[in-house]
Amino acid sequence: MVPFVSESDTPKARASVGLLLIDDRGWILLQLRDGNGIYPYHWATVGGAVEEGETLEAAIQREVDEETGYKLSAPLRFGASATLVLPDGQVRHATLFYARYDGLQPIHCREGLQITFVDPSTLDTLLVYPGQKALILETLHRHQQRGIQLAPGAFPD
Repeated sequence: MVPFVSESDTPKARASVGLLLIDDRGWILLQLRDGNGIYPYHWATVGGAVEEGETLEAAIQREVDEETGYKLSAPLRFGASATLVLPDGQVRHATLFYARYDGLQPIHCREGLQITFVDPSTLDTLLVYPGQKALILETLHRHQQRGIQLAPGAFPD
């Protein structure tokens, strides 16, 4: 379990970003991580660390392009954020954005083992990168509150 910490407990939190790309069915794009790095073979959103001098928005556009070849065309919306302590002691302030998939551009798996759209009601059956499930669920809730309908059964209770 990755502990959440308060802002006052994060002297050197490094910023990271993720994207929840949502298709017309209400399914979400997730990436199966490979055996390299921390949390191998866990499902996660596309994203990564924010580079020095980079805005969150620029970082997520860069990460999505690097990992999938997809060029974001829909507006980015804030989904959720949390501060996490990773097993190696690193502190990350994670921000998850969401956007609608345009349905036109192909999505390539340039990192990890697999990238695919997943029915969010199956999240409990997946080994998800620690801390991300809560961010995903909060983002889906925010998305639903905006009045954008998900596919029937796509939003887990």
